[in-house]
Amino acid sequence: MGYYLIQIYIPAGLIVIISWVSFWLHRNATPARVALGVTTVLTMTTLMSSTNAALPKISYIKSIDVYLGTCFVMVFASLLEYATVGYLGKRIAMRKSRNQFIAKLAEQHRQRCQIHQTSVATTSAADGGIGDGAAVIVAANSNEIPLRTAVSTHRYRCDGVNSSSNQVRKKSKK
Repeated sequence: MGYYLIQIYIPAGLIVIISWVSFWLHRNATPARVALGVTTVLTMTTLMSSTNAALPKISYIKSIDVYLGTCFVMVFASLLEYATVGYLGKRIAMRKSRNQFIAKLAEQHRQRCQIHQTSVATTSAADGGIGDGAAVIVAANSNEIPLRTAVSTHRYRCDGVNSSSNQVRKKSKK
């Protein structure tokens, strides 16, 4: 029993503990984590195969097979943990950069809208309130309020109205 304890059980346990060192390494230390994970997996594979070669061939599972199999699963799981952390880290970084890009585009659109609204207000004041020569006729007793004037020179839509038509909405009854 002392031979198997010193030659197989204790080294296998120490290999599992060594594979856990990768949990304390930084996620971006890829070479160290991969080298540690692959080395421990290969060491466990070698230990398992040399143990099975030294023992007699029997048809049932031995307790040493269960122990070494469990140790191998733990070592391999620590390698899979790094792969999962690496994948999720990249995914989080991609989502963060995409959200920053969308925020940048939204800010640029907001600035364009402010510039556009300022230029439309200036043009409307110069044209006597009509704006870009477009005529909007609303009767004083009408129930419709125009949402947008018929202006074909707008490049950016800033008011949220469908650009395909001039829409009107009914006045709300209060």
